[in-house]
Amino acid sequence: QTLSERRARKVMEVLVDTYDVAEDRVSAVGYGEEKPIADNSTRAGQAKNRRVVAVISATIEKRAD
Repeated sequence: QTLSERRARKVMEVLVDTYDVAEDRVSAVGYGEEKPIADNSTRAGQAKNRRVVAVISATIEKRAD
């Protein structure tokens, strides 16, 4: 769980520090063993579970012409 949270936090830090995304617009969640996509009993499954999933949403404001 701790590793998952650190990985998510690091991605958040890169977005904020490298790409100037406002910190209050980004959140990080580590799911650890809670949401695996593969079997953790094999090395291949463990490798597949070491991933980052990004959910991006945007609000588009229409300018009055």
